[in-house]
Amino acid sequence: MATVKEFAKKPIYRISDGKKLGDVKDLYLDEHADRVMAVFLGKEGLIKRKPLAIPLSRITVTGVDCWLAAEDTEPLDAREIDDGERYTLAADLRGRELQTSGGTRIGTIGDVVLDEGFRVTAFALSKVHVEGPVAEAKAVPRESVAELGDGKSPAVMDLEIAENA
Repeated sequence: MATVKEFAKKPIYRISDGKKLGDVKDLYLDEHADRVMAVFLGKEGLIKRKPLAIPLSRITVTGVDCWLAAEDTEPLDAREIDDGERYTLAADLRGRELQTSGGTRIGTIGDVVLDEGFRVTAFALSKVHVEGPVAEAKAVPRESVAELGDGKSPAVMDLEIAENA
């Protein structure tokens, strides 16, 4: 298990010629935040800044020191990747309040926890407002979070599922 923050600043090189394509700035999650879909490299341009990304399917090795991309890989405008406009940056979830459907504050999302297949398994908490198993784990399993919320509304979870996981 790893967190998205652990991948930050890893350089990405094209495997065929060693050209540096960029550094991992963040990871794009699918619209349900179930799995990683692409690697966010940052933005380029002065006026119309475009987000650059590489689809995760083009990453062939995720090493300790660097990542390697397939032969003909080039960074793309993230909005041009299939369904890219519906992806969520993991960083956009950080700092989001987490509560039950009844409004009980659970904590604040601090990071996204991934398995070796880059599937989201849990959300690590940076602040915890409850006691019990969730406070001890400092994380909630992905399946306990029913709604991700947005910048204005909190994520909503089922506390019973989280405590029994």
